[in-house]
Amino acid sequence: MNITTRQAIEKELNELYKPDQPAQAPRTIGFQRNYTINLVSYAPNRAVCREVEAVLQELSPLFPGRYLILCLAASEETIPLHHHVSAHCISSPGRGKPICCDIINLEAKAEVLEHLYGLTLSLLIPDLAVEIWWPEDVPMQSMFFRQIADEADRVWVDSAQFSHPEASLADLAVTWGVQFPKTVLADMNWVRFRRWRNLVAELFDGEWTPYLAQIKRVVIEYGEGSQTTRSFLLTCWMAARLGWQYKGEPLAKIPAEIEFDSAGGAVTVVITPVAAVDQKRDRLFAVRIFTGESPSGVFTVVRDTDPQRVIARSEIGGVESFCRILSFEHLGFSHLLGEGLKHWGRDPAWESTLAMLRTILKASAVVAG
Repeated sequence: MNITTRQAIEKELNELYKPDQPAQAPRTIGFQRNYTINLVSYAPNRAVCREVEAVLQELSPLFPGRYLILCLAASEETIPLHHHVSAHCISSPGRGKPICCDIINLEAKAEVLEHLYGLTLSLLIPDLAVEIWWPEDVPMQSMFFRQIADEADRVWVDSAQFSHPEASLADLAVTWGVQFPKTVLADMNWVRFRRWRNLVAELFDGEWTPYLAQIKRVVIEYGEGSQTTRSFLLTCWMAARLGWQYKGEPLAKIPAEIEFDSAGGAVTVVITPVAAVDQKRDRLFAVRIFTGESPSGVFTVVRDTDPQRVIARSEIGGVESFCRILSFEHLGFSHLLGEGLKHWGRDPAWESTLAMLRTILKASAVVAG
């Protein structure tokens, strides 16, 4: 078995792209290695490693690059560190050479992985953005994670996968900017409900904008038996964008009801579960916004009985003024990550949402410095 070093890995990759033998040369058009990003992902076991690799292969046509997968080896594994490399190539009509990207799998036992940041960083392509995808709880105490996060341009987490979402979100909101001031924190859960945010904002376009200042009550419904994370992030987004203030004590858990102060008076947000008929039980099911009496307005975005269909509607004084029906297909990890990678730099709306979250949830972490 080959020793795992940067030189050995680069040599094996170069071998993959060598031209075919002369006897095959007339039919050979060669390969074009294309790099637009570095993307490093962690997997806690081999099963997740295979899932991650499948996601990266789906991403490669839009974001060809160098992909590294760091897989945690089982405790009974006798080899502390080993690797394998592969190339994923895409052919398009009218193109000469297939476009290829590198996939490097590093499988290591926990005690080795903790000190693998040097090798990981040495395998990155210079002068390209470095994206990290960490699909489970964020190990802020890990030396390996801290080292690669500090060198990355952006780290992708998924708050829908956190085992303790309130504590993890609160701690990240408080500590991330202090520990990693140059690295953007991004959440795939934020991308998941971008379409909902866009629809809610659309309801108040044009002549309906004045009703924003008259909002008195918001009811957000989510799938019974699942996390309230997405509903809470939507609440924080609305509060941050509309200038609402939370004056209560910091909370350890996401409450079923939150009171805000606004320029137009008190606003109550209710987060409530509803029966879910499909398997995607963590989905948002409805956002219902009620305004004051002049005349009263009701603005709703509701998932239909067909879970793939969403209806946006507004009523003013009991009369329907707007209705739009859209198809919302379920977004897998490749779609979520792909959508996120399309947008570069910091997201002010996300950062203001985190700032609002910090005022509501109590962090357990102690900020150094």
